[in-house]
Amino acid sequence: MQLKAGHRARFWEKNCVAIGLSAGFLEPLEASALLLIEISAQMIANQMPANRVTMDIVSKRYNKTFTYRWQRIIDFLKLHYALSKRTDNQFWIDNRNPNTISERLQEQLSLWKHQFPCDNDFEQSLEIFPAASYQYILYGMGFKTAPNHLGMSEQSIKQAQQQFLKNSQHSKELTSSLISNRELINKIKQYGLQKV
Repeated sequence: MQLKAGHRARFWEKNCVAIGLSAGFLEPLEASALLLIEISAQMIANQMPANRVTMDIVSKRYNKTFTYRWQRIIDFLKLHYALSKRTDNQFWIDNRNPNTISERLQEQLSLWKHQFPCDNDFEQSLEIFPAASYQYILYGMGFKTAPNHLGMSEQSIKQAQQQFLKNSQHSKELTSSLISNRELINKIKQYGLQKV
């Protein structure tokens, strides 16, 4: 079964509002869709139109806001493909094609080669995926950002690297003192769980 991805051009039309799967579908593991349902309901509740005239204003604003949000989710999903090195089948080849990456995401990737993603790279105060989310994907997939021309000195980079090393060593120390999952399960089986 092939799933058709996409979203409505207009989410609010007259007195009907598309929310959740009626608004759109992007991918099977769509945790972002759950968040969209929540913020859709919140926006409607906060701006419930008092009359027909205000409904036109609110629906226009709603459509603009949610078109932006759906497009940012698409960019975030596309980022995973754009950074992938996979070429083992046509699916990955098609989704890595630079022609399928939005102009906005292409601009962001060009910018992020020279500076780290920050909140100023986004237009909304409530972003579905804020700058930190992009940082996790970019740097988790090996993306490189050049040292910042606005003040990221070699000393700052060395300090950050030292802190990463220190955190890594501390994590290894803590992890080595933990018992294995099997030992934990055996102890739970033997003694039960502590009552809270």
